[in-house]
Amino acid sequence: MSTNETQPHDDNPASRTTVGLQGQGLNTYRRWVNAVVSSPRLPMTDRLVAVTLAGYADSRMESADPGRKRIAEDLGVSVSTVKRALKVLISSGWIEKTHEGRISLDREQCDAYRLLLPTAAALSVSEEGK
Repeated sequence: MSTNETQPHDDNPASRTTVGLQGQGLNTYRRWVNAVVSSPRLPMTDRLVAVTLAGYADSRMESADPGRKRIAEDLGVSVSTVKRALKVLISSGWIEKTHEGRISLDREQCDAYRLLLPTAAALSVSEEGK
C-alpha cells in the first residue's frame, strides 16, 4: 500500500505523523472505519461522526464535505457536538481539513476533509491486511 505522509494542523505529538488513504479503494475505507470504531481513545460520539463523515467521502477518499449541519441531522445530535467531534478527529490525526467553507448570501460552502490514519492505527491496519 502506498502512503502519503502529512502533518496535521495541531501540536499534539501523538498525531504528528499520519498516513493518507487517497486512492486506496473500498478495502482500505473499510479498514479505516474499523480502526475508528475500535479506537479506545475516541469517545463514541466522535466515532459516529467519523464514520458518518467517511460515508460522504469520494471514491478516492480525498474529500468528504457533507457539512456539520448534515452530519448533525444524520446522527440526531447538535451542530456544536459535531463541531467538537471534528476538532477531536483533526487533533488526533484521523482527518485533515482540506478546505475551509464559507457562507455566502445564496448558499453555504462546507468544510472539506480527507481521511487519515494516525501512525499507531496505520500500523495495526497494515498488520491486519497481512
